[in-house]
Amino acid sequence: QRADFCEIFEAMNGKKVTIRLLDPPLHEFVPHADQVNLEVAARLGYEDPHKLQSDIDDMHEENPMLGLRGCRLGIVREDLTQMQVRAIMNAAADHMERGGRPLPRIMVPLVGN
Repeated sequence: QRADFCEIFEAMNGKKVTIRLLDPPLHEFVPHADQVNLEVAARLGYEDPHKLQSDIDDMHEENPMLGLRGCRLGIVREDLTQMQVRAIMNAAADHMERGGRPLPRIMVPLVGN
């Protein structure tokens, strides 16, 4: 992501750039029960397909559009938020070192005032 943000800051030099943190509807990205097998589990870094299925079951939500998304995802999986913010800030620092003027604005999804 850092390289992508560097390109954005280059193109938008001196202009505000709002970057929305990840807000994936996880139910669209995780395998369905009939797709979980040894090959899929291995590809996703699991030794045991039952552990993968257990993790998928733990993410099940009655209303996925209001479930583990946005700021709630960032609380449960803070490593995702840290990774994104680190990439944004490092890209901004890189751009400044090249004489640019990045103006990042970070939007945390599903937070209002």
